[in-house]
Amino acid sequence: MRTYQSVLFFILALTLNSCLKEDDSSLLDYSKYNYFIFDDIDGWQFTPANLPSDTSLYNEYEPSMFIQEDWVVFSEDENAPTQTTGLVFSINNQDSTEVFPFIINKMTGLKPSTSYKVDLRTQFSPIVLNDVLLSDLNANVKLGISTSQPTISDDNGILKPNFERATDLDNDKVILLDEIVFNPTNIEISNLHTSEIYETLEIETDENGEFWLWIGIESSAYGKHGLFIDDLAIFYKEL
Repeated sequence: MRTYQSVLFFILALTLNSCLKEDDSSLLDYSKYNYFIFDDIDGWQFTPANLPSDTSLYNEYEPSMFIQEDWVVFSEDENAPTQTTGLVFSINNQDSTEVFPFIINKMTGLKPSTSYKVDLRTQFSPIVLNDVLLSDLNANVKLGISTSQPTISDDNGILKPNFERATDLDNDKVILLDEIVFNPTNIEISNLHTSEIYETLEIETDENGEFWLWIGIESSAYGKHGLFIDDLAIFYKEL
């Protein structure tokens, strides 16, 4: 079932591209793609930001990344809940201040020092891992690209991200994938969001034909919660 879903997702990602773009260019315009089905870690690294730099306090947040099997989701394309496997990264927020857990991966195999349009399609859902959350709370899911590795640094006792994550009309490196809602029912089941981004992101690769991609959530929800990512397809058009 997992293989069928993954193949179907890839076909949809290719097909929807030609339908959604304003021009009438074909899939042949793409020179390369990356496709992650998240049945293993596959090079992804997890870094939580906006946490205390003090080790004892940091550990109370229980940052973790793992593969979740048989997670139950509602999909827009299904009439009933389905089970799927994906990557989860989570944090156990100790209060209602905003945390920013994020994952990163290096995209490789592109032409050195070359500009690309980066299109993508991904599916994800909120996930709650304990029963502390008592009310609905919104969170922003963001994605960004950078030629330098996204990291964190100590800023007066708080681990802050060293990269831009604001979304505005002049920023072609960061986008808002969607707004999700954490609620108590997410401990057993959640809604699967589909986000499609075309003609928005642009990057110039480094001298090795590489760049970094990150996905994170801006959340003030209390308790242990995070993001479940089912699939991610990334397409590159050389400029």
